[in-house]
Parts: sequence; C-alpha cells; structure tokens
Amino acid sequence: YQSKEGFTGKDVRHAFEYLLTVKNTHAVAEEMIVWDQLPISGTEGLKVKLLEPKYSKDTDSLKIDEEMRISWFRTLQPGEEWEIPFSFQVDAPKGMNINGLE
Repeated sequence: YQSKEGFTGKDVRHAFEYLLTVKNTHAVAEEMIVWDQLPISGTEGLKVKLLEPKYSKDTDSLKIDEEMRISWFRTLQPGEEWEIPFSFQVDAPKGMNINGLE
C-alpha cells in the first residue's frame, strides 16, 4: 500500500508486507535457515527502512549482513510450522517512478 507523507505530500511511502511460512514435514527435527534481502536504494532521495523483523543487532536466530541479506535460524520439530513476518517501507519523492517493487 502507499500513502503521502508530510504536510505538503511531497513524499510517497510504499509499504510492503510479507508472511513467509515454513513447515517441517519430516519425522525428525530439522534446522532451518530462511534467507531474504531488504531492497537497497542506489537512488538519491529513495529511502528503504526495515519494519519487521525488529532488529538492533545479530542474534542466534536473526542476522543481517552489510548487503542487507536477512537470515532467520530455527529448529523445527516434526509437523511444526513457522511464520515469519517481513515488512519494509520505501519513501520516495512524489512522482518518482520506482522500478522493480511493483
């Protein structure tokens, strides 16, 4: 979804929300790693902000590298399902065409 930001509406905020779902269908516990990447802006005036997962530093269950690749780690028991929320926002000047996010 998108909204106009600021009193003058000069910026447009695009929000992207995903729910990743992983299920262990094996009869034994499995160590899982899920990877995704936060978009990286190479354009002046275009700002990307991670909303979910909440992140302040690397932990045993969540790591983010310098190229904004996100790694989630967890051991799933047989039949267990894991839902991973992933969301970010992109702020852009009004009228800027953003390729690759639509």
